[in-house]
Amino acid sequence: MKLKNPVIPFGSICPGRKIALLQTKWYIVSMLQRYDIELLEGERCDFDTSYPGHEIVPATNDVQMRYRLRSSSTQLRVKHEC
Repeated sequence: MKLKNPVIPFGSICPGRKIALLQTKWYIVSMLQRYDIELLEGERCDFDTSYPGHEIVPATNDVQMRYRLRSSSTQLRVKHEC
């Protein structure tokens, strides 16, 4: 079964959609900070731009990639102040 709109994971009335998007962005940023990520030789990633205005643009194809932990990586932390 193919999803009609795979980029729109939350319904328009979902009360948690903003926090879910924020958590997704936090995860992506933390992964990009901790790992060196590169496409394997010969791989190409094109994006489906038929979803204007969306923050997450889907790829049109799957790709193979390599990742490696950075030696100088640090974890992102939330600082709580009262």
